[in-house]
Amino acid sequence: MDANDDPEEDHLTSYDVQLSIQESIEASKTVFYPERFVPLSDQNRKLVEAIQQGHILELQECVKYKHALDEADEKGWFPLHEAVVQPVQQILEVVLDASYKTLWEFKTSDGETPLTLAVKAGLVENVRTLLEKGVWPNTKNDKGETPLLL
Repeated sequence: MDANDDPEEDHLTSYDVQLSIQESIEASKTVFYPERFVPLSDQNRKLVEAIQQGHILELQECVKYKHALDEADEKGWFPLHEAVVQPVQQILEVVLDASYKTLWEFKTSDGETPLTLAVKAGLVENVRTLLEKGVWPNTKNDKGETPLLL
């Protein structure tokens, strides 16, 4: 009997190869995903702070830095996501007017769109503003829900 014909050794070799592949996949995940987000700029931090605190005049100054509107935090929230859950409608209007329309459909890391966030927050005026500006009402979140179903 040839040493290469041992079924137990073949099984161990196969197991070793599978384990090696699995370890390689796990290692590549840690390489690509933990630092997925670029550090936020100072302008973005000031912008989000103005949104959260309801400082409209400061917000109007901050939105002049367009790049700050395109930065997402570790939750995948852009300034627009922050604005839609704030009760002051004017904050949302300032951010919408300053944002590129492509951002209007962006999802958070949890898969929520700006419109689904506004609906879930119960902010009817923000929902109305988003729809009037042209946000698509049929965009689904990652759970397959449209704002109309919420």
